[in-house]
Amino acid sequence: HGDNLQHWSWTSVPGSRYPENAKLEEVCSLDIKGEISTKSLSQNTTYGVYFVFKLMHTECTGFERVPVKVSVSEVHERCYHPIADKSVYLKPQEESPEGLPRPTERGDGWMEVEMGTYRVGVDDDGVREKVVLET
Repeated sequence: HGDNLQHWSWTSVPGSRYPENAKLEEVCSLDIKGEISTKSLSQNTTYGVYFVFKLMHTECTGFERVPVKVSVSEVHERCYHPIADKSVYLKPQEESPEGLPRPTERGDGWMEVEMGTYRVGVDDDGVREKVVLET
């Protein structure tokens, strides 16, 4: 599984804005979770939540056939309130059979797919946003 550190390595990717990038070597399933405190964000602002990634090998398989579930939630005192919950594909192609979103290539060679949007209100001090991607 993707939560096993043996399946990951840290590497430098030419053209990346980050000095180190996590590289997933090989797995059958993948779960990515993260969160951010709204204290780090501007109030009265709507943010897009994106999964940004780069497929290092063109022979990566599975992502073109099986959609992944992505979700964005607010966290209030250990209670999760879903904001966005949908399925997307991680391999770009002309069209998906179900009309599900597919990633687009950015100008820097990385791919991105929108997971949802999140609005930070005036009184959202300290609320956390949780993002989940799972296959």
